[in-house]
Amino acid sequence: MTQTATKQHPETTLQKVEGVVLLMETPVKDSREWQAQQLRLFWRHCCVFLRTGALGLVASTLVAFLIPKFFGSTAQVMPPDAQSLSRAMLAAMASTKGPRS
Repeated sequence: MTQTATKQHPETTLQKVEGVVLLMETPVKDSREWQAQQLRLFWRHCCVFLRTGALGLVASTLVAFLIPKFFGSTAQVMPPDAQSLSRAMLAAMASTKGPRS
């Protein structure tokens, strides 16, 4: 006869921490009321968000146009060297001397 032993695991209990509300403990009605309060708070301060966004847009546009442009470029046209000139001439002559009809 074989005997199997089961190891007893101590039960883990949730400990309350000050200022923390677990989702399991929050009723749905309270959660919805909290969401409604947050939405009302956001809606009350909606104009502040819009003004801040508009002010940021205007300020960034002004900065973009007022920053002086520092750029410069130089271009030089170099004459081809002798080897590439001769290859180009051979290629041009080969393409123009085809069979004529």
